[in-house]
Amino acid sequence: MIISKTPVRISFIGGGTDFPEYFATKRMGSIIISTAVNKFIYVIIKKRFDKKITLNYRSIAISVNSIEEIPHDFIRETILFATGGDYIFGIDINIISDVPVEGSGLGSSSSLIVGLLNALYTYLGKRIDYEELAKDACEIEIKRLKRPIGYQDQYAAVYGGFRAYNFIPYNFIQDHDDTDVYINDLRTDFNNDARIFKNLQNNLFLYFINYERNSTQILTEQRDNIKNKLIELNRIYLMSYILYKTFKTEQMFDVRIFGELIEDSWQLKKQFASNISNPEIEEMIYIAKTSGATGAKVLGAGGGGFLLVYCEPEHHHNLISNMSKYIELDFQFEEKGTHIIYNG
Repeated sequence: MIISKTPVRISFIGGGTDFPEYFATKRMGSIIISTAVNKFIYVIIKKRFDKKITLNYRSIAISVNSIEEIPHDFIRETILFATGGDYIFGIDINIISDVPVEGSGLGSSSSLIVGLLNALYTYLGKRIDYEELAKDACEIEIKRLKRPIGYQDQYAAVYGGFRAYNFIPYNFIQDHDDTDVYINDLRTDFNNDARIFKNLQNNLFLYFINYERNSTQILTEQRDNIKNKLIELNRIYLMSYILYKTFKTEQMFDVRIFGELIEDSWQLKKQFASNISNPEIEEMIYIAKTSGATGAKVLGAGGGGFLLVYCEPEHHHNLISNMSKYIELDFQFEEKGTHIIYNG
């Protein structure tokens, strides 16, 4: 039996600039700043006595005779990729998630692919490093499944921690096959004071928007609009760069900058595609801000999922009281990326 444990992530700044259609046109690529959080996707793989594949996922149980019969495309393509299509064994696959796997805005679909890949490679006895694992997950989700997404989620799931990801195309051309990735652990690489992250974590809140959304339509529109939104994307890139340089050059800085960045990035993000926001989301943000929050934005593609709120301590009581009709997701920053917690 193999069990993998893979975190989801919160993306603070830079979302949208990790589309290859954007960063392949910039010499400096893109910078994403995000953190893994302690909400996980668990993948359990166990050998069967026969040649069947059984899958238990989101209260759905199926049993099939071949990989191609698996109805869930994420799982089917990940198994095909990991095995090379050479299926010679029977397995039970169980997937358990702390959050919705699709439509949460927490990068959970990428975490599922990363966790399943990690478990399958371990089951097959394949040794693979983190860089290869992240690249394989991108290959599956972006190129094989043709999802209209960027590169950040797969890397955040693999590496974990509070990090900056810099995606740069090798030749700075529209051929997206080769991408260089530079990764900095913002908690240790630049000797930042641990109080920064403790204060930031204490001032961040996550609220469920009461429904999941299909992100594909929103992200497709966003990707197709990139050429028309270069000014807005360049502003987001600049905000990411400034925050990155702040971490790099100052051991102690005012975490209130996160409230401003979250607010500014949300105002820009709403311009990328229709349906990123809606009246219910705007009502939630209005309640949060009139309760003392200095910034709020929907994570991921928008349209649903989770709302990230930044609020200073003196306003915590008001925020918690006024947002009590919404489900709050308690979380902490997570250091570990995907890893095997049982190999029996």
